[in-house]
Amino acid sequence: MPDIKELDKEGIEKARIARDYGYQQIMSGILDISKDKPAGDQNVGSFDCDYMEEGALEALYEKGIIADADLSEPLGSVEELRRLVQQNPLSTPMLDRYDGPHLGLVTGKSLERGGAFVRTGATGRGIFYCAERHLELMRDEFAEVSNFKDMTVSIHGAGKVGASYALMLYNAGAKVVSLTDIDGGVFNPDGLNILELLKHREKTGSVVHFPGARNITNEEGLELNVDRIALCATEDVIHIQNADKIKAAFEDDGANGAATPEASTELNKPLAERERSDYPESPKPQWLRCSRRTKSGGRCQRLTGIWANSGGVIGSYLEKAFNLLKQPEEFKDPVVQEEMLRELMRATTDDVIEEHRRLKTQKPDITFAQVCRILAIRRLAKAESQREEVPRRYFVEGLEETPAHSPVAFEVIEQRQRRQEAMAQAA
Repeated sequence: MPDIKELDKEGIEKARIARDYGYQQIMSGILDISKDKPAGDQNVGSFDCDYMEEGALEALYEKGIIADADLSEPLGSVEELRRLVQQNPLSTPMLDRYDGPHLGLVTGKSLERGGAFVRTGATGRGIFYCAERHLELMRDEFAEVSNFKDMTVSIHGAGKVGASYALMLYNAGAKVVSLTDIDGGVFNPDGLNILELLKHREKTGSVVHFPGARNITNEEGLELNVDRIALCATEDVIHIQNADKIKAAFEDDGANGAATPEASTELNKPLAERERSDYPESPKPQWLRCSRRTKSGGRCQRLTGIWANSGGVIGSYLEKAFNLLKQPEEFKDPVVQEEMLRELMRATTDDVIEEHRRLKTQKPDITFAQVCRILAIRRLAKAESQREEVPRRYFVEGLEETPAHSPVAFEVIEQRQRRQEAMAQAA
């Protein structure tokens, strides 16, 4: 099978496909300024998102929604637009000339094209903030595993999500003993140097054959005796045939649907009821020392995808807000953007843990996944009931009348600040 990268070294075909996709999304009515905003997933980066946005803007210009008066340099006609693109397939005549509210049609764009710093790697960093807050709030239940220092971790997937999460864990003092990708994985019981490993992957295209580590299969990476596993690749990697071999006390769903429903039932069983076949040279997991003392009965603590990997969606929301709403200049600061992501992930984790504790008194075996669905349905119902109370122009027309900041982000941050103040007063 030919290597697509070799056939399309300049990215012309990739740009054409992405441009056509964005164009057709507008022409078919699937995408417009009032609807959800698409973003890249597996193997889709800022290059692709830039050209999807370009194609969408070209369609809006063709439909007359964007006029020459909205452009820094008038095109004059649709024919001239098409001529420019035909002359140079990698050109972006609309992105070069347009800086209006429709710029937020696609998220995950490059910084030069209206993207937000926070969006790149937001899913992986969001998992870290979620896991960090989870450990803080449940410290009493996990005794010796109350922070990331020396925690052993195996990560399945070394793409945008897995790589950024691995780097955050490494910087926090965790011992990432395994990292895998589509070609296999590497294992070092003393911990991998994630900085050097990511450089190795950038140079060779894979994590395998990393100096100082042993090659392993993806299946072996999942079944290691570690404190924590992170599923950051594709769906259904844990299924009924291997669920009983998962020995980690914590599981982070970086991918959507990382475990099948049947596997999820198995994972909710106490760790003592699952098979324990030690992998050679694997360090003794901390959960063997602390799970007997957990109020959860030694069950795997699963940070489900709808909650743990929502950082990517939050990053997209913030990018959309930066594009569509009038933002203070300081919001362009990467540090400010990262703090907004961190606070939103921590506030979400607060809500999940609080609701889980409340519902656990009525249903002792309730899972985080079930709690997340309950919260999501409740919020959707509330939003639906308030739909008529919110002027439609807030979302579609008269964007110049909207607030000077992203309302949802600030509302969550302010709620968290009030909660912290109340806890401080109570203490």
